[in-house]
Amino acid sequence: MRNTEMILEDESDIKKKCTVECLLLGYGMIKDGQLDVTSVLDFAKPMLEHIQQEGGEIDEENLKENISKCSDTVSGEEENCTSSYETWVCLHDVMTKLMAGSKNQE
Repeated sequence: MRNTEMILEDESDIKKKCTVECLLLGYGMIKDGQLDVTSVLDFAKPMLEHIQQEGGEIDEENLKENISKCSDTVSGEEENCTSSYETWVCLHDVMTKLMAGSKNQE
């Protein structure tokens, strides 16, 4: 696992995928098998505030829409924590693009 990103170097490692799933569940980002957009935004709030403090702009509706799409892009494979891990990868991509976009505004 790349420590700073929590993206697995070996995506066939079921134990590590399940670790990511446990974190998503523990932080309340997945509830009843579904991605909770409000919880994701709450978790990301410090990062979003930092972006705004640095002069970056956040289109909150667009961000919510992109986060919601993470539920739509997963394979649906509940076995072996695959679906949760795919959700995490999608969320990571959304946040990475958000951070990159805020740096381009400076």
